[in-house]
Amino acid sequence: MPVAPQFLTSQLAGLAEQIARAPLHVREQQLAQLESFLFELEEGRLYPYDFVVYRVSGFRLEGSAYINLLGSALINDVVAAIAVVSRTMDIAAGSTLTLSEVAKECGVSQRTVNRLRHEGLPFIWVTEPSSKRRLGCKKSQLAEFKKSREGRLEHAASFTRLSEHEKQRMVEFALSYQGQGKTINEVASELKEKSGRGLETIRAILKSDDAVSDALPLKQPLTRQDARDIEQAIQQGKSWNALSSQYRRTKNAMRSALARLRRDRLKRLSIQYVELPVFAMDDVREVLLSPDIVRNCLPPITELNIFEIDETATALTMQDETAIVAAMYVLRKSASESISAMQYTPTEEELDAIESDLRWSCLLQQSLMLSAIPVALSVATQHAGRALTELPPSKLQFYVDQSMALTEEICSTIDPQSNQTVAKITSLTVDRSFSNIDIEPAPAKATARLKPTAQLLSFYTQSQWSVLLPKMSVSDAESLSTLHGEVFREKFGWCGYPKQSKELPKLLGRSHNAISRALRVLH
Repeated sequence: MPVAPQFLTSQLAGLAEQIARAPLHVREQQLAQLESFLFELEEGRLYPYDFVVYRVSGFRLEGSAYINLLGSALINDVVAAIAVVSRTMDIAAGSTLTLSEVAKECGVSQRTVNRLRHEGLPFIWVTEPSSKRRLGCKKSQLAEFKKSREGRLEHAASFTRLSEHEKQRMVEFALSYQGQGKTINEVASELKEKSGRGLETIRAILKSDDAVSDALPLKQPLTRQDARDIEQAIQQGKSWNALSSQYRRTKNAMRSALARLRRDRLKRLSIQYVELPVFAMDDVREVLLSPDIVRNCLPPITELNIFEIDETATALTMQDETAIVAAMYVLRKSASESISAMQYTPTEEELDAIESDLRWSCLLQQSLMLSAIPVALSVATQHAGRALTELPPSKLQFYVDQSMALTEEICSTIDPQSNQTVAKITSLTVDRSFSNIDIEPAPAKATARLKPTAQLLSFYTQSQWSVLLPKMSVSDAESLSTLHGEVFREKFGWCGYPKQSKELPKLLGRSHNAISRALRVLH
């Protein structure tokens, strides 16, 4: 059994982490509050987050955004918080029930008990006299749960284990398909419809029988490498029909594998944003994403000589800068929350919405960096004591790398509520950084022997989700066919903000199939 159910809301996950770091007496008090609060919750109600914090800790949040949490998600997360907090404490096992004892008391399997944790059955981490740690359930809390979930437990208890006779009949049914080309998975699906039993249960029974395993082939699931190979083949123009024959999978099965591959890539991202008060508005996206400076962002810059940036052309007003930062964070917040809520196999529309938000966020960060880079290089020049292009290559690279790293961090994490511009924060941060580094000055005579060196910056290295942008230069984009060029410019931000795929048919006056075919070769 896992340490705790997975949190469904970031708010409760953060609250649990704060409680877990508190002094022992605070943890004891707030663990007791969590346990009593759990059985007050109703699945269909909405609970303001500030009320939740007050109910658990006794403290009122000042100036917090108005956030409502659904009761069903809150029940899961309070159970998770109880487990997380109790794991940091040394609680004697006493008379707490073990997992097997709870299963017996409820008349269900241990797997069902784990499912019931998501529905409000709390377990705490306890220590046996032998120092062994385990999950335990208090008798009083089990009684309270049974009282509130009586119908649910009766339904769960009605599912009895398969008898040996039933298992044998399933095996005999499966063997009747020998030589017909059906797989274990296909036979298991038929048995599921006939018996009403779970698909995984039936499949496990058939796979464990040697006779069935020898008689029926078992399709191994597509691996991550298979999914990557399929993705690459599609981008190179190979048809779904050809790939279906090659991998002996349906088109839907392969599309699902690609969706899971994209989901895994997104889940690996660490998306940071500053929570702003304006995010509490119902129409926050419409408001923050409507300014012209946000919608008409610069296209992706694949390569740029940082010493040729026109400072007057890339400078931003305070108003424009604030609009860009707020829009960048609302896009990241939306993407982060959508990623957390993704199912095992998300839909294409869900993935595209998340990826489009991250592309847009990346282009907005690019605008901030273009305004900050000249400032960072100017400060670096002051510390170098001469023009950076006159430095020896190794020292030039040091100053440039340090300046770019600081600029990226500043533009990615700036707080618009600080009332300081990107230029000012960049100047102060870069100056402080170089002041704390002991740098040996370059020889005075070195200047005459050196030629100015171009420093090419690729924005693909400046953001972890910039990989969602195509690596095409302006000339490559212009060489595309009419349809491919139109789709490319609208989809990836060469013509305003990056559009979602569902917006393109109406925008370009093309069919959905034509847009889909064009997108295959553009990623």
